[in-house]
Amino acid sequence: MSDDSLARRTKVALVWQFAGRGAGALIQFAVGIVLARLLMPRDFGIMALAMTVLSFVEALNDLGLGQALVQRKDISKDHVHAAFWGTLTASAVLSSLLFLGAELFSGFFKEPELRNVLRVLALCFPVSAILSIPYSLLRRDLDFRRIFFVDISGSVVYGIVGIGAALLGMGVWALVWGLVARQVVSCIIACVAAAYLPRTFRSFGALRDLMGFGLGMTTLGIISNLNWNVDYLFIGRMLNSSALGLYRRAFDATTQPLVQIAGPLTAVLFPAFARLQDEPLRVRYVLGRGLMGTALVSLPLLAVLAPTAPYAIPLVFGQQWTGAVAATQILCLGGLLRVLSVVFRALLTGLGHVTVVLIAEIAYLLVIVGFALPVVKHGIEAMAWLVVAAAFVRMAAYGLTAQQRAQFTFREYVGSLHVPVVAALLAAGAAYLAFVGLQGATDNQWLVLVLSAVMALLVYAAYIWWCPWPTARQMVVEMLRLIRGRLVREESEV
Repeated sequence: MSDDSLARRTKVALVWQFAGRGAGALIQFAVGIVLARLLMPRDFGIMALAMTVLSFVEALNDLGLGQALVQRKDISKDHVHAAFWGTLTASAVLSSLLFLGAELFSGFFKEPELRNVLRVLALCFPVSAILSIPYSLLRRDLDFRRIFFVDISGSVVYGIVGIGAALLGMGVWALVWGLVARQVVSCIIACVAAAYLPRTFRSFGALRDLMGFGLGMTTLGIISNLNWNVDYLFIGRMLNSSALGLYRRAFDATTQPLVQIAGPLTAVLFPAFARLQDEPLRVRYVLGRGLMGTALVSLPLLAVLAPTAPYAIPLVFGQQWTGAVAATQILCLGGLLRVLSVVFRALLTGLGHVTVVLIAEIAYLLVIVGFALPVVKHGIEAMAWLVVAAAFVRMAAYGLTAQQRAQFTFREYVGSLHVPVVAALLAAGAAYLAFVGLQGATDNQWLVLVLSAVMALLVYAAYIWWCPWPTARQMVVEMLRLIRGRLVREESEV
């Protein structure tokens, strides 16, 4: 594939990824609001405990073979079929172990209902294993148009099943059956979209080819999942399910939308960096653009949410979620650090530096584990501050590593981020002033919230557009062109 062809395919993939993640974020947000009003914090807390346990086991579910299919420069059909059977075997073993060990996890967290939730979700492991292969093949080909339909179909099914079960009064099981339905539907559609049908396992050599990178990614997955969930472990164990439900609401409000936004960039950047392994100048350019693009689309949400959270959280999700307000505001500080770390991870894993990524992730983990026990006793707000500190340490580690491995200097790093950061600070101030000023003008709190958000976004956009540094403005123009679909029409020329 020529350089021009790869560039155009990457940009087309970005369009579909932004479309998919944007639509998915809207669906998830709408469904989340409905479920938050129908269910209680404890229901979400139990599900958070279950997902925490599952995240550690799922890191072993495909042995990193799916990502190895994406990263390896050349693959054969033997590699694909070896990845399928290796993944399926591992998932069957893990599913059985989790089913049998569900009682132990239930006792550890002192939550009896967790046992049956884990046993049902354990049965989904083989489905997830099957899904990973066609999904990886689509990612390898940068075919994010088909991935768009896979993801959206799963999100819609989750909403229909989850809301329906919640209306029937099923509590936490509404979340469980929604997740099960999404996995099954996504698996079926992905296999059809990739035209993938498993064949007989024929080559141990092909499996060995994938295992080197795959085991490194599996180790990284375990550490990363532990990092994403270690705070849940301490809160669930030392406090209770309701506290965990409130913390999870704060975390999701500040992080999950950002992941949905940054996801298109990182999902495309990983295979793109993998194909640019021998071109350091292009790697530096793509990294700078990736960091700036992630900041540009992520910071507006944080700029609106941080000053308005005391009113927005109970207004949108219900009064039962008021306890999540302070943690939400604190976690806004770490939201950008978390999503920028994902960009660095895409760079370093795409270049094959998995061990380096492990070091940065372990640094984050050590900060949390080292201070969690004395901190968690002071509540979810104190735990949120600890997470922000750990995110800063990890970001510093990634920055130093990128400087060494990709010659990405501190000046380039600042140059990529200073415009969006200043714009976000100005927007946050505008949102706060607008919210306070409008309180006495109307009793309609929804109107006050919407107008405050609009004011913040206008200030943000104005600074980006008229600031003295044109790079951010140029990137916004490029994003708008992508959204209009100009580059999508070029796909036929590839």
